[in-house]
Amino acid sequence: MVRFTENLTDLFEIQRNVLLSDSHAEASKVEREKFSHAIDRLWLRAKQQEHNHLLKQSRNNDFALLIVVPEGYMSILEQMKRVSFEDRLGCVDARFEEEIALLANVTGLQTSPEPYLVLQVSSGLENIGIPPFRTVQQFQKDKRQPLTIHEGVALARNYPEVIHNHNLVFPGSRVSTRYTPDIWRRKNELILSYRPFSSGDARWGCASCATRIFAHS
Repeated sequence: MVRFTENLTDLFEIQRNVLLSDSHAEASKVEREKFSHAIDRLWLRAKQQEHNHLLKQSRNNDFALLIVVPEGYMSILEQMKRVSFEDRLGCVDARFEEEIALLANVTGLQTSPEPYLVLQVSSGLENIGIPPFRTVQQFQKDKRQPLTIHEGVALARNYPEVIHNHNLVFPGSRVSTRYTPDIWRRKNELILSYRPFSSGDARWGCASCATRIFAHS
């Protein structure tokens, strides 16, 4: 597991190279050159900011940073189909595909139409079994933010091994008013789907982050 004490530039470059690889570039909605420029501009912006989260020690079980790819650069369905877990690629629940038009961020949560970073990411190990609506309340008290579906797929893309411990819920996004997206494991296959926002399960934890960094002001 990567800690803040490790080299963030190397970590960023590893994720950048994956996103610009042939397998991802073929599914991108933009030219590879534009994609590359957007990612590089993001890192330049991040380095220009005197952001405490880039400097201080991470909490236990946190991941230092993730590059998030918005829908305008690559669809969430295509991103999920490129998540590799135990030599198999991720898949999407047919129910989820039918409800994709209803997918939205929760009220007040701002993301970006350009690639951006999320920092100090937790997979939700500390809140397993707690209903998503209660974890969101706790996140507010802890000054943390729930991950969205695009941020969650970024977590699974870079650290699929977290699914060995528990399934992932992303309460920063909603499917209608009753459901929130999740990624769960069926044997050695990862599935993007959704589950009730109001109920918990001992196999699921809600993912969160400390902050987001955008390439624009």
